Amino acid sequence: MLLAPADIKLFVNVFLKLFIRPLAILSLSLFALGAFAQGTETKKFYLGIGVGPIIPQSVSSNLTGAIAGTGSLQFNASGFVGLVIGYRVKEHFGIESEGGWTLYDSHDLVGTFSRAAIPLPRDIPLNGDMHTWLSMANLVYRPRKQDARLAPYFGAGIGAAGLEWLVDSRPGGSIILGLRGGSTGLSADAMAGLDCSITKRFSLGGRYNFVHVVHDIPTVDGGGITLSHSAPEIHLLQMVGTYRF
Repeated sequence: MLLAPADIKLFVNVFLKLFIRPLAILSLSLFALGAFAQGTETKKFYLGIGVGPIIPQSVSSNLTGAIAGTGSLQFNASGFVGLVIGYRVKEHFGIESEGGWTLYDSHDLVGTFSRAAIPLPRDIPLNGDMHTWLSMANLVYRPRKQDARLAPYFGAGIGAAGLEWLVDSRPGGSIILGLRGGSTGLSADAMAGLDCSITKRFSLGGRYNFVHVVHDIPTVDGGGITLSHSAPEIHLLQMVGTYRF
């Protein structure tokens, strides 16, 4: 799908506001903390890159305007790329800055809908892009010592999420939708993971994040139709490579 210049500018602004700026501030703070402690303690500061699938949950939705009704907006699973910057404050506790981006697709809108009091099909096929940016600050607990070869960890945190949604009907469909909109809100996450040390400084592992976006009912609209949807919940599965400084 080709994006209009205004859409591209909006995505860039959201990216800078929600991802780059908060991540840069926290990253500089962690780097300064790591540099301060470097003289007495080693391998406390770490940097990781993660990739994997994102599985967004369907959201409840309400259509008003030229088409009215209620149902659920469903999505396709897609890929996610993330960056992790952290510092191990104590033997078992650390802090992390985690950010990432994904572009997944809407699949269909399922429910009961009508146009001018005439019933419409219960399943409206969709073909839209959902840009989602995440920026989180997490507290991490690691039950094993730093030099353990296999190191499980658990954590939770809060942050911000940016949603820029383009909901379009599939070409050739009898129902035409072209909805645009976005929202910015707080988010909370819980995670669990496992690192396996490959060398003294490099490890490879996996992590699972559950992310809940805390927000009032956001809307997307276009063509005299407004779609209100509930706050999304997201499952992330990542393979993460980490380098310790």
